[in-house]
Amino acid sequence: MLVPVTYKGDTVENFVPVFESRVKKLREKIVKEISIPKKNRNKKRLKKMLDEIKGLKKTIKSAKKIKTCPHCGNPLWDEESL
Repeated sequence: MLVPVTYKGDTVENFVPVFESRVKKLREKIVKEISIPKKNRNKKRLKKMLDEIKGLKKTIKSAKKIKTCPHCGNPLWDEESL
């Protein structure tokens, strides 16, 4: 399972789009795996992918709690994307 990515105690906000694209790709793979008949599914792989999505969602959520840049004060996220 993934843990939030940190650098000197702060969550790395720059990687959120990368994490979001990874979640999207994993969801597509899970849908493909679920379309396979139940007895032919790779259950270990499916469980791993679900755990990875859970960890990535947790990381994204913790990263989006930071609303402004600590250096310049500009907003990091659109309010609609939260």
